[in-house]
Amino acid sequence: RLALGLAYVDAEIDENVFNALGLPIAVKGNTIPFAPEIQASLSASYDFPISATLRGALSASYSYRDATESDAANTPFLRNDS
Repeated sequence: RLALGLAYVDAEIDENVFNALGLPIAVKGNTIPFAPEIQASLSASYDFPISATLRGALSASYSYRDATESDAANTPFLRNDS
């Protein structure tokens, strides 16, 4: 059995957001925190008989998650690598 998953999200902030002091905490056009643009997964499994009452199984999987931002300001040193 094979399984494949793929997701694409274009998530960005729609408008500037300011704190109580008037300082920007989110800038229009920045990426929404922890929202990867691309995620993918692949898995494979194989079941097989060992005896009349016993079965064996082999499986493997892989997943990928694009880099994400940790805050709404998209601070470079807080970026989460893929």
